Amino acid sequence: VLFSGDVVVTFRCGDVDGRASVRPWELSRRRPSLPEGYAIGDLLYYGGPARTYANDEATSFGHSGQVVGLSCSCDGIDSDRLMIMFPNQKDAKPIRLALLSREPPTLPGGFTVGDTVYWCGMNWKFPNGDKLAFGSEGRVAGRACVGDGFDDERVAVHFAGNRGAVAMRLSEISSEPPIIPGGYKVGDRVYYAYPNWKAPDGHTLSFGVEGKVIGRSCI
Repeated sequence: VLFSGDVVVTFRCGDVDGRASVRPWELSRRRPSLPEGYAIGDLLYYGGPARTYANDEATSFGHSGQVVGLSCSCDGIDSDRLMIMFPNQKDAKPIRLALLSREPPTLPGGFTVGDTVYWCGMNWKFPNGDKLAFGSEGRVAGRACVGDGFDDERVAVHFAGNRGAVAMRLSEISSEPPIIPGGYKVGDRVYYAYPNWKAPDGHTLSFGVEGKVIGRSCI
């Protein structure tokens, strides 16, 4: 099938000549190479949360597949992905490099996929509308993929009622319902009893200023 805007390319495979209709973004004027030393046919493992695609095919933590090429989604981050063909699936999937490994993946902190964890921080609302409240319960879903060099200090967690898994620092979650030190509870009225203090971002605390407990410190 030839779509409007496609490019017809002739090719030779062994002694066979042929032609194919491809999208312009699937072509390169230079011989393509794969990032980070990967090669076509390499067996890699997926370390992210379980995901179901539009064609109802699914990928789960620890699923293995073969490298089949570069990602061509044209969304600005193709250089950070590879196309992986998983067994018994029809289509290759674009997977972030941070979620791929040559060895079966493991999770930081001794966690395993499916472990119950609890959010220890303050109430939080994400841009997509998902919310977290102190003590929210979730399930470990896989490795984090923030890509800032600290993913080995995080896991991806899917919290009940939210649409997707989010990256959580190990200090932000616990295997038991969290308790605030000093016998305090979320919502308690408190007063600052130390000398006046100014934070690096400009916020200040004055002796006697009133506040409200919103969670446990996760520093």
